[in-house]
Amino acid sequence: MLLLALVATPAMLHSQALPTATRALSAQVGAGVSLSSPDYSTDLNKGISAYGDVDLNRYHVGLEVDFHDLAIITPHDIGEITFLAGVRYVRDYRRFRPYAKVLAGVGTFEFQQGFYTASSSGGHMAFAIGGGSDYVLKRKINIRIADFEYQHWNYGNGLTPWIITVGAAYHF
Repeated sequence: MLLLALVATPAMLHSQALPTATRALSAQVGAGVSLSSPDYSTDLNKGISAYGDVDLNRYHVGLEVDFHDLAIITPHDIGEITFLAGVRYVRDYRRFRPYAKVLAGVGTFEFQQGFYTASSSGGHMAFAIGGGSDYVLKRKINIRIADFEYQHWNYGNGLTPWIITVGAAYHF
């Protein structure tokens, strides 16, 4: 009976050693396409985005920088361009990396020539909260499944556009 217990016990124990070397930082740089509700008209703007992330893996926090140019396809010739930076909280669930973020920066609101007689633009403070998820496709390639931002601009009574972005990133 003792011999059977000694033979069976190691098979029932499941232990896993912690990795001896884990990365303290991870970073990625990516680009994508965006769709936005500009909160100034009922039609949606379309454009491009670029982003960069640096994460402290052990603490699940990091920094994010976003650039959105939503003045490319504008049905009413009203464009919005934002440059925002802030903090994010990220977790790993197998290949998925969901995150939440809080950003602040500058937004440029522009009336484009065409619908309007002359073009004009102005910069304003902008704040955003949002989140999304990345998917680790390969060791160096991440797919941004969806990124959502709800922005608040200090413009007039306060614009509140939202932006959805999908894209891909190179992971360092």
